[in-house]
Amino acid sequence: MKVVLPYPSAEEEDGILLRSHQGFDPNDLALAGLREVADLAAIMRARKAMAEIHVEPKVVTYVRKLVATTRSSASIRIGAGPRASVHLLQASKAKAALDGSPFVTPDHVRSLVLPVLRHRIILDPEIELDGGTPEEVLQEIIGRVDVPR
Repeated sequence: MKVVLPYPSAEEEDGILLRSHQGFDPNDLALAGLREVADLAAIMRARKAMAEIHVEPKVVTYVRKLVATTRSSASIRIGAGPRASVHLLQASKAKAALDGSPFVTPDHVRSLVLPVLRHRIILDPEIELDGGTPEEVLQEIIGRVDVPR
């Protein structure tokens, strides 16, 4: 997934610089205020729970159609491949599990199209020159592919 993070504010960047100047070690996770939130057993339980999430065949087809449409869009030079389909499906299952749902909905899938696919496509150069973005093109694709009922 590609999660877009904005640049820090001026105050946040000043803080980063000050901590760096004072010898902050980014490898010292405890000093950074980070702590372990899951051990290996918890991660394995989460993976097992995710594997038990149900996906209707029509939702699998929806995932395939969304990704395949990136390969036929005139706005995209190089579309996303089958690995992107697998990752979109797996991310959707994880989101369903985190939401406490026993099954994947089209809304789970739609909510993850941008983070999963935005870095897996290459726009047509003319679209880029006109200021088009992967997010805009993917939103158009989301709107074009029929949602299963």
